[in-house]
Amino acid sequence: MRGYGDSTVHDHPVACRQELVVADMLALLDHLGRRRAVWIGHDGGSPTVWNMAAHFPERCVAAATLAIAFGTLERGWGGLLPTVDRARHPEDTSPYGQFDHMAFYEHYAKHAASVFEASPGDAVKAFFRHDDPAAHTRPAPISTITRDGGWFGGADSA
Repeated sequence: MRGYGDSTVHDHPVACRQELVVADMLALLDHLGRRRAVWIGHDGGSPTVWNMAAHFPERCVAAATLAIAFGTLERGWGGLLPTVDRARHPEDTSPYGQFDHMAFYEHYAKHAASVFEASPGDAVKAFFRHDDPAAHTRPAPISTITRDGGWFGGADSA
């Protein structure tokens, strides 16, 4: 998918707009000689799956997503900000709240990608670890990424 894995990381987010990504997925499906597929999306792939199901239901057997709430991409920042948990994420210290990681990636895609690519194994370990239930009463760690200068406290790798 555009912007992921070994694909090109574009300078402008418009190059990865859903219209183009969905067209890529349809072209892939055609290339594979398939009419329909089960579409599964994780994180940034979730909106692509929703758009496949919404706009091309005839090309979908089923759709499943994980990690980003339905409608996040479509609502944009103006639609997301009213849903920020301001009890945990005060506006003066965490303007994007629990969506700060998305804002950081939107503004600094190349930097974010270089940090993850510097040590992919360590990045995966950092993201997929045991959670502390008490953490759900404190600000989310992903709510300070912009303030901290990037992922992992602004470090060059995980």
